[in-house]
Amino acid sequence: CEDKFFPYKFEEIKNEIKLRFFRITYDSTCNLNCIFCRSSKSEISKEELLKNDKLSEKIIEILPFFNERESVISLNGCGEVFYSKRHIALIKEVVEKYKNIKFEFVTNGILCSEKTFKTLEIEDKIDTIEVSVHATEEKTYNQMCLGGDFKKLKENLKYLSRLHKEGKIKDFVMNFAINSINYKEMEKFVKWAFNFGATPQFLALLNLYNDRVYKELNIANPEHPKYKDFVKYMKKDIFRDKRIIIPEGYLNLK
Repeated sequence: CEDKFFPYKFEEIKNEIKLRFFRITYDSTCNLNCIFCRSSKSEISKEELLKNDKLSEKIIEILPFFNERESVISLNGCGEVFYSKRHIALIKEVVEKYKNIKFEFVTNGILCSEKTFKTLEIEDKIDTIEVSVHATEEKTYNQMCLGGDFKKLKENLKYLSRLHKEGKIKDFVMNFAINSINYKEMEKFVKWAFNFGATPQFLALLNLYNDRVYKELNIANPEHPKYKDFVKYMKKDIFRDKRIIIPEGYLNLK
């Protein structure tokens, strides 16, 4: 949602009769520093904050259009939605005024507590939630998700699972970015996600900021020293379960 493109994109939106989904990804502030995602917590400049505030105002202006029928607004993808003042303000605006708009949240889950959701009054406003988990063991999680709290994450996953099983959340997804640190926990992760009633979604690693880090972590690279072991690991029958989302080609690595 670059500011200079926004007017054009909105004209597209207004002319798209069947549109029911709008993804908003512009605030990169985050409470974590995941080693495969960024080099430090993203606290953006004052200039960027002002730009984001203006964009938020424009988004709020078009909310009545989305409220004309059932719609879903997706937050975030480049930062943490529940750490973003702009996104929290947007959530409050929707909850207060627009009954036909629900949310899709992409989150690291640390701030997804029952207290937060009840305060924001969003327990019945969630269409989909994707939680980036990336591990099943606290030691592994702490290696990758700097600044996180695995115990709190597990508590929040239980809470989200309950909302999902009660029908308040339609789709509950647990994300796992495959890398050389966590890949041996993939099988356990599938079972863990199923136990929560969630869809396990494995993600291919992206080179987002540092070539050296990417090279060290990218277990799917045939030149990686652990690649052969990874290929062998991916032969496990459990990964053929159709309920699992897995990167194309990962089941046929050689």
